[in-house]
Amino acid sequence: MYAKWRRQIKHYVDAKVRETVEWFYNVGVSKVKIGYPKGIAQENGNFNNVHVWTYRYLLRRIAEVAEEYGISVIYVDERGTSTKCPIHGDGCGVRVYRGLLRCTRLNKIYNADVAATYNILLTSVTPAEDANNPRAPKRGGG
Repeated sequence: MYAKWRRQIKHYVDAKVRETVEWFYNVGVSKVKIGYPKGIAQENGNFNNVHVWTYRYLLRRIAEVAEEYGISVIYVDERGTSTKCPIHGDGCGVRVYRGLLRCTRLNKIYNADVAATYNILLTSVTPAEDANNPRAPKRGGG
């Protein structure tokens, strides 16, 4: 039963990754930045992110399929991105509630996931730096 369940999850991941990367290719995307949550299973491990959500497999499949389409993948460490103000940068972002970030200068509230996504987008990482990134998931791992 478990083996069948794992095959179904991997099939779903494979299908959605291919669909997404094909869409990227069709709209002209040449580079994809992906937030990599270092140590998620060790720090906040629970059933959903250790057994169901195969994050390393997902990242590896994105890199493999993107390579087929000539799209480069850059892994960015997610640490601190959801607590950094998307307008002013470091210094004025404060988490006020789960999922919310407040800019202390403007007194505005932002969704922390949207702020993190924006901050990952602004992160400057060259492919050469990414190739030497020890946190990036390696091929062959599971």
